[in-house]
Amino acid sequence: MLIDVDDIPVILRRRHILTSYRPLHKSTIYYLLSAFTPNNEMLNFWTHFLPAIFISINYLYSELTSINGPNFNLLILYIGIVILFICSSFAHLLHSKCYSSHIFWLLIDFFGISFFSICTGFQRYLNSKSQGILYDIGYIPCLLFASLGLQFTCTSYLFVFKNFMRGRILIKIITSIIVALWIYVPLIERYTANPLTNKDIALHLHTKALGWLFLSGFFMGSKIPERFTEGTFDVIGYSHQLFHSCIFMVTWNLCEGAYIDNKSVEEIIPISLFKKIVIILLLIIIFIIYHIIIKIMVNKAYSESKMINNSSSRFFLTNDSCIYSQCHIPFKNKKL
Repeated sequence: MLIDVDDIPVILRRRHILTSYRPLHKSTIYYLLSAFTPNNEMLNFWTHFLPAIFISINYLYSELTSINGPNFNLLILYIGIVILFICSSFAHLLHSKCYSSHIFWLLIDFFGISFFSICTGFQRYLNSKSQGILYDIGYIPCLLFASLGLQFTCTSYLFVFKNFMRGRILIKIITSIIVALWIYVPLIERYTANPLTNKDIALHLHTKALGWLFLSGFFMGSKIPERFTEGTFDVIGYSHQLFHSCIFMVTWNLCEGAYIDNKSVEEIIPISLFKKIVIILLLIIIFIIYHIIIKIMVNKAYSESKMINNSSSRFFLTNDSCIYSQCHIPFKNKKL
């Protein structure tokens, strides 16, 4: 049985989506099975879970079983994309269980986005030519600062502690744009040396990926089409689903462009075993940092007994079935 927007906590509501919300405090199995029943998160799951399968089979598996052996640069990109889609799809399935689940799974979603950005930046950096000493030694640290520091940490902090702050979405958009543009820095040399009129097919695909990325941002920010007819697109066709579809097109173009780059006649500088080990260790350290940040954010969110002021009549719903020891949800009474 689905519920309406008036029966759901403010923090779990979507703008202009009035119906088809899943009830809170159900079992984990219930939310997993909700992927197969109509509700306002069903297509959000499939529009990223199916791409995860598509990328895994057509790119990741194909690369792992390649006759010539897997390409290290491509594996980094493909794994980052699959992690992005898996984190996003299951965040949409499981975040509605309770406030604790909402906090935890949205942080996992943010992690997937940030880690995907890092993997894309790593792959392009490894494929690129030297653009000077500052680029050679400064690109990766700046990438980590932009994606791990700005995009992930700032977004997570604002989400957990300043959820209703004016300008939060704008800050999120600005940090995302900074990361998106920084990821294209390794391609600057190719853009200047090979104008788009040139027959650089891979560069065209990278450019198309950026176009799809900005289109996805348009749908995310505009809330079109549901803002014009509230309640009409509650299950199928609202902006977040279109955003997901655009992100799939981003990753598809990235995969195709990267594949062409690495299989092209122009030789990519081979990576030594030592350099591969260093990169793998660095990615493991990055994973640990993500884990620490998420743990701090989650613990701090539950240790502070602040209540979001939703209405003059306030109370907490407590979820006894949640795996977390503390699970309180600011709730708004439905007007009779």
